[in-house]
Amino acid sequence: MKTSAHYRFSLYSLLLGFLTLAAYAYAPAGEFLWDDEMIVGMLTNPHIDPLKQVFNPATLEVRNYFRPIANLSFVADFHIWGLNPLGFHLSNILYHLCVVLALFWVLGRHFSLTGAFWSAALFAVHPLHAETVTPVFSRCGIFEAILLPGLWLFSGKKETTWPRWTFHVLVSLVLFVLALLSKESAVVFPAILTLYFLLFQLTLDTGARRQKIATLAAFWVLALVFVVLRFSWIPVGDSQVLSLIADQPLQVRLWTFFESFLKYLGLVIFPVHLHMERHFVSEWTSPGALIGLAMMLVIFISAWRYRRTNPHFLFGFCWLLIWLSPMSNIVIPLPMTMAERWMYLPSIGLFWILADRIDWLHETSRRRRSLAVALSGLLAILMARTFARTLDWKDGATLYSRDLEKSPNSFLLHNNLGVIETREGRHERAHAHFNRAVEIRPTYGTAVNNLGAMEERFGNVDKAADHYAKAIQVSGYHVAYANLAKILLRRGDWQTARRLLEEGYSRHPQDREIYDLLTAIRTSSSP
Repeated sequence: MKTSAHYRFSLYSLLLGFLTLAAYAYAPAGEFLWDDEMIVGMLTNPHIDPLKQVFNPATLEVRNYFRPIANLSFVADFHIWGLNPLGFHLSNILYHLCVVLALFWVLGRHFSLTGAFWSAALFAVHPLHAETVTPVFSRCGIFEAILLPGLWLFSGKKETTWPRWTFHVLVSLVLFVLALLSKESAVVFPAILTLYFLLFQLTLDTGARRQKIATLAAFWVLALVFVVLRFSWIPVGDSQVLSLIADQPLQVRLWTFFESFLKYLGLVIFPVHLHMERHFVSEWTSPGALIGLAMMLVIFISAWRYRRTNPHFLFGFCWLLIWLSPMSNIVIPLPMTMAERWMYLPSIGLFWILADRIDWLHETSRRRRSLAVALSGLLAILMARTFARTLDWKDGATLYSRDLEKSPNSFLLHNNLGVIETREGRHERAHAHFNRAVEIRPTYGTAVNNLGAMEERFGNVDKAADHYAKAIQVSGYHVAYANLAKILLRRGDWQTARRLLEEGYSRHPQDREIYDLLTAIRTSSSP
């Protein structure tokens, strides 16, 4: 019997690998897009050693994040593949496959292999995760799932010897540290373990309970230490957050989260109209927020009511809420109201519930073959939708134009599409996109700078200089320092250019162009 179970486990694992690779078969053909270009800039900057800058939060010019594990993986890919995007994308897919297999492993401890397989398979190919797996820069969200083996180690039900327990705790804590260094939202993992203990392990014998409580204490202490160190080193608010939701008071952000919750559930059930940028703020009379709040309460009350007979429902739903909490915009405002990639780990809670329901149907239904056919059909539909979404990521023009149709007020999409139009020589259209981005978000320094670059190309140097100065004023955008300095140098104002570049270098020591211009001025014999 045990041999048969091992055979099925191996077969299911191979099937999961095939399904994952098939769903993302086109992804390696995509270009470097969106924030991928910052990664390329870090890897190709001759003035910095990428390996030495792995632990520098300013390396990618995103100062509110500290994710050295992802940076280290980018450096590793660069040494293996050079700047071939195929290798970077392939790495993402393989990392995602590791998460899928780890999820299957964890679910297999709590449910039948049948339920665990179908749930892991649907997670593997769900279109909502295309935004995490396809772009290179979203890799940190995949790495955060390194915590799944830690949950598997914690879920043991028997007391172990102290040397074995110590080894398990150390391994789990190391995984926790790696997850924290991949993405800061991993700090909520002790809450997940505590919930698991309360729902599944309170009835263990005294020795096992003591070991679990000691493990929880270690996780909470480590989480507290991380929070103190992380926010002492890189304070919240160290860089400007540009989003509609970030401008709102706490009570509005909380109210908006209820509508976000409803939309997240909708995207899991009906993954249509997928796109990157989601900016909105809920009015107090918004039906979406009202329905979201009502649904959240109904689901939670129902799950709580049946927690003794079926704790998996409550655990899965609370998993969803706990993992969503760092991305809720309630405590810390984020660059957008919602993002599909933010559901990568939270959605596991829903697939946990799904595994439980599949087991129940498999045990109670007389038509198991019909159930398998229905699940196979659903799997095929989701795979096709995921494959179609990866086609959007083949190049910038395709992605940004299609997503802009669904999110016309996204200043980021307008700016990104303007960059593509500039590269392809359509400068009037680029100017229109940059201008629209600035209209939507006047403090978005990148678009202000790009608008200045268009004005300079059209011969309007004074307008260009004004835009560059504004970009520096509103956001300290690093490219604007070099652009404005070059205008000043052409005008012969070397002293002002030098002061400007020295200010820019103090804020952006990694910037190659600022460094080169400042070095040229310092070594020049000109006045």
